[in-house]
Parts: sequence; structure tokens; C-alpha cells
Amino acid sequence: MLRKKILPLSATTFSKEAASIQQLSVLVMDRWDNAKSGHDVYFSVEQGNGTLIEQNSNYQIKSIAADDSGRALILYKLGTNSSVLNRIKCWAKTPDGLTELGGSPFWFEATVLADEPAAIVKVSGANQSGRVMHTLPDSFLVQIRDKFQNPIAQKSVRFGAKSHGSTINGQSMVSVQANYSGKAGVIFTLGDRAGQLSDTLV
Repeated sequence: MLRKKILPLSATTFSKEAASIQQLSVLVMDRWDNAKSGHDVYFSVEQGNGTLIEQNSNYQIKSIAADDSGRALILYKLGTNSSVLNRIKCWAKTPDGLTELGGSPFWFEATVLADEPAAIVKVSGANQSGRVMHTLPDSFLVQIRDKFQNPIAQKSVRFGAKSHGSTINGQSMVSVQANYSGKAGVIFTLGDRAGQLSDTLV
């Protein structure tokens, strides 16, 4: 038996930077595949800390009536945690609320990407001691993060050795690409002078 149905018009999987905006679009059709206006379509944030936006207001669940072309549109603001997949459920039912329309429910899934670099954070390696002209036991490790504290992968970090005769990976200055966890590390070898030393990122 033929019945009304809904179909996604916008991509059901997408990737965008943290806290960016994506339009979600759905088409409602009658049993003969004609666009159906006025039918309520529901959107619900199921996972991730994103929000639905309609007329400058934020929602976790919102119904949208299909317009004259049968389309129901809503904006989605992605969450800020790049380790959490964002999932938005979309569904519609018959006017009596007893039966799902054909194609209902389905989900939009958004992968949150890190924003631009905002900070370099020390992870390990500080406050070590060792003998002159010897390599410290632990590497200097830092992490690049965006303003939401998400790690940022594959960005270059420059390390510079300021202390007399000291080296980083055998050089006075070196550039290291962060790994997929946003971490970059180097090996530090002490120079020929004793005392407290301070070496920095550039």
C-alpha cells in the first residue's frame, strides 16, 4: 500500500569545524510522489552537544512544517567536541500519530573537525635534570589545541634551543609535525654548562 514518505535532500553525513552551521533539508511527498506541504517533520539532537536553530532560537528537538515545495528546513550548529560524533534524528508520522511515514526515521551524522590552532600546551618533559652533554631521559612533548580544547593534527611546531651548546633532535632549532593526537615531541640534549636551563617553543 502506497503512503506518504520523507527523504533527505541534504547530505546525511558531513564534516565541519566545531560550532559551525549546517542546513538540514527534508522533502515530504504524498503517496504519488508529489511534494506535500504543511506536514510536520521532527528533528532531534540524539548525540553530541550541538543545537538546532530556528528563527534565532536553540532547540534539542523541533518540528518544522513542510513549505509549499514540500521541504522542511532547519539549521544545525555542530557541537564543540571533535571526539564525539553528532547525530540528529529526523522523522515524521501520519496525522493520527500512529504510523511512521515511509523512509522515517533516518539520521544525519556530523563529524566535528577541530577549529584553528589557539594554544600549545605542555604535556610532558618539563622540570627534568641531567648531566652536561647528555640527553634527558624523557622527550619534550606538547599538544596543539583549538579554542575548544580539541587536538589539532598535522600542524608544525618549532622548537628552539636557547641554552649554550644544547640541542633539540641534534639541532639548535627544529620543526616537528604534530601527530593525529595533535602532539609533537623532541629529544633534548644538554649543553656544556651546568645550572638551570630554559628552552622554548617558537
